[in-house]
Amino acid sequence: MNWLLSLPIRHGFLALQFGSVEVEHLANEHIRPVVKKELGYELLGLREVSKAGVIDEILCETIRKSEFLIADLTDDNNGVYWEAGFAEGARIPVIYICERSKFEAKKTHFDTNHRTTIMWSSGESDPFEGKLVDTIRRTVEQGSHRES
Repeated sequence: MNWLLSLPIRHGFLALQFGSVEVEHLANEHIRPVVKKELGYELLGLREVSKAGVIDEILCETIRKSEFLIADLTDDNNGVYWEAGFAEGARIPVIYICERSKFEAKKTHFDTNHRTTIMWSSGESDPFEGKLVDTIRRTVEQGSHRES
């Protein structure tokens, strides 16, 4: 697949609910910029890799080539859970995030509610951004997650 050659060398995958204004704002104004600035990783999502062909194959290959995946569980989106599960099965580290009040009220699916999850709240980006960067750094840059 020649299109894989055009992927950024250092990239992660960002799985989130499309159409959620709050989540997309968080992704575009906070997550993508801080991950690029602090760690040098581009974050790709389905919109950035969509092209002619079988989208499942494109999605799977992009995730396989990613150093990590960030999965926002705020909206209980089945696609996000699928992408996270695929990444976990491929031994790609998954960093779970969720809006704090949703997590406190309803948790996330029982298969993920025991995983490390970084909470975010509208208007409180600084603590979240620091925790996210630190978690990515510890997960990806200090470990050899694909060796075992």
